[in-house]
Amino acid sequence: DLYIAHLAVLPGARCRGIGRRLLAAAERLAAEAGCLRCALDVFIENRRARTFYERAGYITTHIAHNPRLIPGTGYSGVLRLVKPLDRAGEEHVSQILGNEDDGRASGMR
Repeated sequence: DLYIAHLAVLPGARCRGIGRRLLAAAERLAAEAGCLRCALDVFIENRRARTFYERAGYITTHIAHNPRLIPGTGYSGVLRLVKPLDRAGEEHVSQILGNEDDGRASGMR
């Protein structure tokens, strides 16, 4: 997997396709390196980012609530979003979604 740790576009440059091109470049690099999936985390309450990634084909595979985040950031936790890059990646994401209750499939608790 390729984990995308940070992807940001300055507020004044948003809505110009820059984020979409950055994400596509990361996915292309991942595919060229033989990765099956791209994964990232997004704060639960960050609806704008969630919508952006969902429109790009990312699927929520796990929710990790963390009450300690609330005082410092106002966020209650993160979502793990994953995008399969090929058929094998799709099969793996399907397995993760089938094992969602135990929390071990995505490596998050």
